[in-house]
Amino acid sequence: REFFVGLSKRTNQRGAEILADAFKDYAVSTVPVLEGLHLKSFCSMGGPGLIIIGSSEPAQKALKVGRYLCYTTSLYTT
Repeated sequence: REFFVGLSKRTNQRGAEILADAFKDYAVSTVPVLEGLHLKSFCSMGGPGLIIIGSSEPAQKALKVGRYLCYTTSLYTT
């Protein structure tokens, strides 16, 4: 199990660290959000172990980062 935290103007590295401290049994991985406010602006859970990612340029940039982070999660692009 893993949390993905979008690093943006609204959530910084410290926020990810606080989440990791609160949920020590889970991995916490950060994904840079270069455009938009939230990671959830261009991706969503599609079901257990499945993340759906949009086709926009920011979404595809996050997908490139996400491929290196995900070991047990499938990524699907629309």
